Amino acid sequence: SFALAVCEPYSSGIGGGGFLVIYDAATGLSRALDARETAPAAAYRDMYLHRGRADADLSQFGPLSVAVPGLVLGLWETHQQGGSLRWSEIVEPARVLAEQGITVSPMLRERIQNTESRFNPAARKIFLPQGRIPEVGDTLVQRDLARTLEAIRDQGPSAFYSGPVAASLAATAAAGGLGLALDDLASYRPV
Repeated sequence: SFALAVCEPYSSGIGGGGFLVIYDAATGLSRALDARETAPAAAYRDMYLHRGRADADLSQFGPLSVAVPGLVLGLWETHQQGGSLRWSEIVEPARVLAEQGITVSPMLRERIQNTESRFNPAARKIFLPQGRIPEVGDTLVQRDLARTLEAIRDQGPSAFYSGPVAASLAATAAAGGLGLALDDLASYRPV
C-alpha cells in the first residue's frame, strides 16, 4: 500500500483509506479492518451546495473534499496485530521509490494529463516537472512524499496524525476556509 501510494497516487495513497481483510492460515479465521476516510468534524449537511444546488465538484476537488485519512493508521493497526516484519521494513521501500523516482507509466501520464487543470501549486510542482506533463518513461521524483514516508517509518502513525505532517495537512485544508483540522487527525480510529 505504501509503494502504491508512490506509484499509483490516482488510485491509492496515504491521504486516503481502505478496507483490510486478514486471513490467518494457522487459525482459519478472517478479520476485517475499516480504515476508510471519515468526514471532518466541521462537515455539515449542506456544505456541497452552491446556490442551493448540489455541486459534485465541491465534494471531489479542493479543500472541502479532504476527508480524515485512515490508511496509515489502518496499516499500522494491522501490522500491530500480527505483522512479522519491522515497521521500518514495510515503509522503507516506498520511501526509496519516492526519493529516487518512479518511471512514469502510460496510466500515470494519462491521469496527470486528465487532472492537471485541477492541481494546486504544490501538485503542479510535483507532477508537472519543468511545467509540463511528464512523458511515459520519464522519472517522477516525489521528495515531499519521501520525507513524509521517512517520518512515518521512524515515528509510526503519530508522525502523520499528530506531528508536523498533520499540521501541514490541516493548514492546507484550513487555507480553503473549512475542512480537515488537527483534532480530526488526532482523533481518527479505524474500526
